Amino acid sequence: MTNDPRIDDPSRTGSRIARWRGLIGLAVRRVVGRLVSDLPNRTALTVSIVAITVALLVVVTGLSFGLATESTVYGDNVDYWLVPEGGTTQTTVFSAESAQLGDVHARQSQLQDVAGVTSSTPVLVELVKMRGEHSSEPEFVLAVGVIPSDQNSAIAGVSTAPLSSGDPYYANGSYDGKFTGEVVLSPGAAEVLNASESDSLSVLGLSTGRMKQDFSTTAVNGTDTQTAQGQVPIAVFHLSELQSLTGADDGDLADQFLVQTNDPSAKSNIKEVYPGASVVARSGLATRSLFNSDLPLAVSAAALAIALVVSTLFLATTMALEIDADRQRYAILESVGFDTRMRIALVAASTLTVAVVGGLFGCLLGGAGIVVLNRLVLAQTGIDSLALFPPVLPVYAMVVAVVVGFVATPYPILVAWRSDSVTEVLQ
Repeated sequence: MTNDPRIDDPSRTGSRIARWRGLIGLAVRRVVGRLVSDLPNRTALTVSIVAITVALLVVVTGLSFGLATESTVYGDNVDYWLVPEGGTTQTTVFSAESAQLGDVHARQSQLQDVAGVTSSTPVLVELVKMRGEHSSEPEFVLAVGVIPSDQNSAIAGVSTAPLSSGDPYYANGSYDGKFTGEVVLSPGAAEVLNASESDSLSVLGLSTGRMKQDFSTTAVNGTDTQTAQGQVPIAVFHLSELQSLTGADDGDLADQFLVQTNDPSAKSNIKEVYPGASVVARSGLATRSLFNSDLPLAVSAAALAIALVVSTLFLATTMALEIDADRQRYAILESVGFDTRMRIALVAASTLTVAVVGGLFGCLLGGAGIVVLNRLVLAQTGIDSLALFPPVLPVYAMVVAVVVGFVATPYPILVAWRSDSVTEVLQ
């Protein structure tokens, strides 16, 4: 039995790693070199196409995140949303069949006792018909029922400070306590109803058709909630009075809780108040809402499909043309010792490098596009930050770029493998 000194030789392993490292470095230098010289060329055009499609993916996905979160009713100081497990934080579209939380007044007392919770309120959102004393026809308004506190807070941009503290009409579940008849209108709602402070309002719950109830406009304040479809007129009520009007008093129902806390450890205790509900942090709402809303998910999925198809087809085709044009260079590499496997690896590394460079430029271009889009939308409609740029977005875009590179690689590899031999090329 003979011993081959090459077997398990660390120097051979090191030289192999160095060889592959050098090959990858060669691929990167070739791509970068073509990007900075001899412009325009196919490499620069390919990087540009990948960058543009990735940038569009970033902008559209950022817009999807914005669409998924902007219609949530929230206060500026809210740290957690407590929502039904089968429910949604989307509230501008009325859904009588959506899951709701029950026995919310009792749970509100429990939440107030949770260590670290500074304030909380259940929120009921219903679409109702309202008519001002100076308006000719009733109009649909998004009614929001809350339990006001002594702390000055805002719900959907409307301050609850003008409402009397507490929820006196609830009266320990009898719903026969003092009826305040108070309602605070957003500027948009006041315009739709042709109402101002101290004006009378007639309200009729859309879902139950109960007899109308008279209210008084306590105040008009706040900034209107905007969606991509336009301005949302909002009216804020005491929770029990809106429950009684819409039929949600049967079961003491609400759609979600808004909880403010300065203690991150309070989340588990909040969850214990409603074991069957979900506690959603402010920072986690965008991702959760994106997958709970069909439209933003469909938009982002369409953008992903377009980016993958366009980038892959263009990258595969142009890299194949590049290899065909560089047959003499590949023949020279073969003549100096680059075997078929190494030449194929060089093609794969070059294709992936083009995809990654295009992805990097695409992330930068997409981020700039989101800034420009938000400024244009703000100037035209007053909507602030319609598109979002969370930290996960550039990571997602780069993953897509790498996937494009891998999917596009087989075709240029096939072209390189079928290229003419060194003898035929150099004759």
